[in-house]
Amino acid sequence: AVEASWDAMNEVLALSGKKHVRRLHALRRTRASVSTPGTWVYALWTLDDPEIYIGQVGAQGKERSVGCRGRDHVRLGQDMLRMWMGGRLRLPSRVYEWIGRVGPEWFVITPLEFVPKPLATFKLRENNWMRAWGLGKLKNRSLPPLDGQKWVFLV
Repeated sequence: AVEASWDAMNEVLALSGKKHVRRLHALRRTRASVSTPGTWVYALWTLDDPEIYIGQVGAQGKERSVGCRGRDHVRLGQDMLRMWMGGRLRLPSRVYEWIGRVGPEWFVITPLEFVPKPLATFKLRENNWMRAWGLGKLKNRSLPPLDGQKWVFLV
């Protein structure tokens, strides 16, 4: 049911009164359903926040749908506080705090591009999407980065 609502929202991106939503529509390179399995770069976003999260799914192992990954994000956002209390959290916490604060019912996930393997090509495409959107307008950034590494593609 949630995937159908995401698909319906993705069909009318161009009609939105929000500038960042119309921009997302103009940039995306696919009109695939969120239920289509594969290797994807996607955006997680909400109407009221021009910052988005750009992620990937299906690159490391079994191909999955963007909708399946979106349901993971929603579940992890709802469970973040419980997970944090249970030990070390190795997730992009800024994203899950955002989902928990705003409420998962306000989020939409949009496939941006189907990317064929290998993994090197996949990571390059994800990084290109981040640059195209604008690094200052992403929820991906956690300061300092969770893995202790610099964002190499920024150099």
